[in-house]
Amino acid sequence: MRLEVLSKVTLFSKLEKEELVCIQSKLSGFELQEGQVLFRQGNPGNSLYIIEEGSILIEQDLSKNSGGTLHELSSGDYFGELSLLDGCERSVLAIAKSRVSIWEFTRSDLEELLVQYSGMAFNLFRVLSSRLRSISINRLDDMDIARKESEWVGLNEEVIWPDLPLLNSFKKFAGSLPSNIMGIVGLQHLMGTTASLFKEFTSKELGFQNLYFLGKPYSANEKVVDALNDAGCYVHPDSLYQKYDKPHDEGLHENIRTLLQKCTSDLLPSCASSGKKILLIDDGGHAIQMIHEPEFSELLPYIVAVEQTRSGIRRIENLNLKIPIINVAESWVKLEYESPIIAESVKLELFKELLAIESGGIKIGRNVLVIGYGSIGRCVAARLRGCGFQVLILETSQSLIQLAYQDGFYV
Repeated sequence: MRLEVLSKVTLFSKLEKEELVCIQSKLSGFELQEGQVLFRQGNPGNSLYIIEEGSILIEQDLSKNSGGTLHELSSGDYFGELSLLDGCERSVLAIAKSRVSIWEFTRSDLEELLVQYSGMAFNLFRVLSSRLRSISINRLDDMDIARKESEWVGLNEEVIWPDLPLLNSFKKFAGSLPSNIMGIVGLQHLMGTTASLFKEFTSKELGFQNLYFLGKPYSANEKVVDALNDAGCYVHPDSLYQKYDKPHDEGLHENIRTLLQKCTSDLLPSCASSGKKILLIDDGGHAIQMIHEPEFSELLPYIVAVEQTRSGIRRIENLNLKIPIINVAESWVKLEYESPIIAESVKLELFKELLAIESGGIKIGRNVLVIGYGSIGRCVAARLRGCGFQVLILETSQSLIQLAYQDGFYV
């Protein structure tokens, strides 16, 4: 695609010539014949497309019995731009109305360029926010947004029990939980992936009725909570709503105590007669701490635990532990792979929020404060700097302050 044509594409209109040249070098051109499908609903969304010649029809998927043309796009138009932000599946069908000359710009190409040109993301971001501002709410679905919005707030039923391919593969090799597990107590983010995870844990010996959860109100999905309750799990009533009539930790400890008391009442007799165990999956170390109190001395011998967070490990590191605990928080896999994934998610969610703010006419700045420079904070800071933001770190640990300085951040 010629540079003068590329510069007229609205999405790239605010970029410098040097940035345009780099984008031009990354574009891949190809042709579609009349009636040829570019992508279908459910296909991976990893690319932006620019039409040089011809027309593309954006339609609802006919296979869903709700077909119909939503848009006809022609020379100079572009589509699929939201895939550069989140990589979600396509929610519409794109098909050639005539012979089409088209150019593709992939998400991986963008990420590679952002490392070299940090300001590029910010300029692209501003154009996207302007484009969203001009779209009426009735056309959100046409822009691949409505389905994503429904997933964010939990309106899509598939979000409740999403498929977890990696877990399915793991089960083929490792099988289910050991048969000596009588029940599971979890302090968890109650999202769709959590529901699917624990669904895979169930078996003939371990039913939903032996699963006990306390969710975090700021992240719990109401439909997921309803689905878990309907399946027979016990989900603490305060999993969805934060109470403000007492300090946070005091309310949290009361809820954990209620959860453990319920578990004791329901499962202790069976554990005592069978010798089976209860798996406690903690998030913050509070439940592990509490299970060592005299009130739960009868239940304690039947507990095996997992701690998922570093703050939890710090909370219990000086405790005289009387149960086996797996420290997942500081496992190599979690630190090496999970932190970058979380950082990428934080970046995308931040972009979505900032897009919404700019769409409302409020101008945003380029300065970002990242609080904490642990494994996740470090990855978040690097991602945001790569997108053109000026990043400032707030940290109390001297060793992490030095690390942030070494990485080139202001602290």
